[in-house]
Amino acid sequence: MKLPHFVLKLLPILGCALMLSSSGALAALPPWVYDELKSKAPEKLTIKVLSADVTDSLIVTASGTRGCLKLEVKQVCAQAEVITVDRSATGLKPGSIIQIIYTTAPTPENVGTAVRPEILDEGMIRRAYLKQRGAGVMPDNSAFTFDETYDVAAWGQSFEKLD
Repeated sequence: MKLPHFVLKLLPILGCALMLSSSGALAALPPWVYDELKSKAPEKLTIKVLSADVTDSLIVTASGTRGCLKLEVKQVCAQAEVITVDRSATGLKPGSIIQIIYTTAPTPENVGTAVRPEILDEGMIRRAYLKQRGAGVMPDNSAFTFDETYDVAAWGQSFEKLD
């Protein structure tokens, strides 16, 4: 079956929109969902950010009846020291050094009130709700794991300022 030409042109945009919407990038979550995500997060820690590197990883542009939407997705790679541990499924202890890798994006004006993970910066001290990144396979079929690499577990509320 041959697809119409206009459908082929829309496939990349639809794919990006689906990817972003399924990851919560374009939709706000109800408050109770964040509470549940935080309570189920395998790692609840207090961290001090030692370094952070932010890079643009994707720019999505789409136009519609409300105008043009441009979403600049950023990848954050931070190194942090664990200060205190409330719970840790992976056995982290105070003094452990971990890497946190996640993506975030500013909320476009015409999308609503979606909450994004804060961009970490050197010197910040935050309560962090994290999950360990999984294992994978390299292109040469060798296995790898992210032993001390973590991802956000409560999306936009994964990092809380401490009083």
